[in-house]
Amino acid sequence: LIRSGNTLINEITQSKLKIFPNPASDYVTINMDNMDNTGLQINIYNVMGLLVKSEIFEQNQHQINIGNLNNNIYLIEIKLKDQTIRQKLIIQKPI
Repeated sequence: LIRSGNTLINEITQSKLKIFPNPASDYVTINMDNMDNTGLQINIYNVMGLLVKSEIFEQNQHQINIGNLNNNIYLIEIKLKDQTIRQKLIIQKPI
């Protein structure tokens, strides 16, 4: 197990989770190998720690629209049944 902050993360689960592209501009795709992502909760926080987007995945949903977020560094938090995985997300839109 890996300790990230106060959260224990199962290394196998984390390796099956892919968030791309990163940096992203309009959409972020979340791919979980061989796992059902229905009901998966996604939270995106800005650098100040404020929640700027929250979404619960419907059946077979794999993308989040981030077109309304500004260029910056964010923290994307993925909540599974009994686990929370956090990764850095960079939003960089073309000029």
